[in-house]
Amino acid sequence: MKKVRIILFSLILLFYVFGLNYIINAHQQEEKEVSITVTTYFADVEPIIVNATGNYGSKLSFDDKLEDLHEHQFSFWMVNGVVKKDLTINHNFIVTENMELAAIFKPIGTYTVLFMDTNGKPLDIQYVLPGENAVEPDIIYPSKPGYTTGTNKWDKPLNDINSDTVINIVYKKINHNEYLLEVSGGFI
Repeated sequence: MKKVRIILFSLILLFYVFGLNYIINAHQQEEKEVSITVTTYFADVEPIIVNATGNYGSKLSFDDKLEDLHEHQFSFWMVNGVVKKDLTINHNFIVTENMELAAIFKPIGTYTVLFMDTNGKPLDIQYVLPGENAVEPDIIYPSKPGYTTGTNKWDKPLNDINSDTVINIVYKKINHNEYLLEVSGGFI
């Protein structure tokens, strides 16, 4: 039954992305076409990805009835890799560039713990009961030349989660090269 609801949500999302909620701004002179990717995250289901195009200046919003999904509720948006906790499910997005939107939903009675890389990509999403602990993600950590993750990989503790939480990976610079500069017959 849970998968049927999520499939139903996906169909509703497709319907809104491709049709109903594009409201063209009549005052916009430029008719530049931009791409929009909407990804939705639910517990225990692979992310659902919808690709669409829209015109520069058009508006995109999602019906707040999407939040009425049984067993899930809206946590927050990610807009081009930036978490926006202050936006509601039916926020009116104005399309001014290619956009990557991600809607994060959580099972009712839990908090979302989103583990993020420094490039704005989600590494892991966990759903935690109030006051419980998130666990170290079982992932292959991204590598960055000249940097490593130390024993404290995260910018926040994983224990006692009592709100939707975004935890960012922390990299430490390992490149400690020292150079000797010698100047003959001149100034620096």
